[in-house]
Amino acid sequence: MAVVAPSGPVSPERLPYGCARLRAPGLDVFNLDGVKPDDFFWHAAVTAAASFAQETYDPRPYAGPALVFQTKRALSGEASDWSPVAPNARTLVLDVTDGLEIMKTPEFIATVNPR
Repeated sequence: MAVVAPSGPVSPERLPYGCARLRAPGLDVFNLDGVKPDDFFWHAAVTAAASFAQETYDPRPYAGPALVFQTKRALSGEASDWSPVAPNARTLVLDVTDGLEIMKTPEFIATVNPR
């Protein structure tokens, strides 16, 4: 994710122009809908902090039991291997399109809402 923000001081009168430019097609920027010009730099700082946290986070291994729900589509590649962070994890592969569909399956519902 890229964070795009104007460099140098920006007058409040020019900020809507800059925000409109940030919405240009093809730019990867944070969502500015509903952001007041006075809050622009606060949103830019929060987005930058979140991006930094995401890029530098290094999870510690968890040795306890875990159950990983994955789609068949996400079963290949490094992201599908949970053993470095959860060596005792069990993986349940479901034939659905995404995470939202996983949460609708009887297997997921039974796991998070045991009766």
